[in-house]
Amino acid sequence: VATAPGGADFGHGGGAGNTFPGATAPLGGVQWSPDTVTYQHGGYAYGDNRIRGFSLTHISGAGCKDYGNVPFMPMLAGDTSGQATFSHANEQATPGNYRVTFDNGIGSELTATQRSGIARFTYPATDDRPAALSVDAGKAFNAATGTVDIGTDTLSGFTDSGGFCKSANRYRLYFHAVFDHPFAHVVHPDGRPGAAQVSFDPDVRTVT
Repeated sequence: VATAPGGADFGHGGGAGNTFPGATAPLGGVQWSPDTVTYQHGGYAYGDNRIRGFSLTHISGAGCKDYGNVPFMPMLAGDTSGQATFSHANEQATPGNYRVTFDNGIGSELTATQRSGIARFTYPATDDRPAALSVDAGKAFNAATGTVDIGTDTLSGFTDSGGFCKSANRYRLYFHAVFDHPFAHVVHPDGRPGAAQVSFDPDVRTVT
């Protein structure tokens, strides 16, 4: 499965298709996929080489925006840009899996089951800045609010969003992420309870 337009197997989120290339299972509850800075209803505009996060929910083929909840974004400690550039040459999508390597050397691999998702983030060994990531329960393709609770190696919370095609519908989505390393430093950016940034010990270069 490629991500470029023009092929029978593409899923790039552009044009009228509004699909997404990320990881999901048939009828699964998780659609873990990249979101580009340039907006498309599916979350992914092929012509944009900037990713601003990997959110947990997407809808394919819709003519209105919705979902894009709870984006996770791997980064190096101290990076405040909120995005990373990439080349499609360093990107691959297959059924149930998605992977990309940013220009800064951070690799992201996503997969999904019926009820959960698994990610592996790999950080460049040549950079001595600690591995870090952010999560934001207050971000979605429509207006959203939420809360992120930070544990020693967990990020949990909920987000409230909705408004598909300007309707009045609302939903609450709960999430719970467990990491294979404890956090070395944690913060709620700007004091916002709906967002979190965490970093790991400097010798940690792979996080699942």
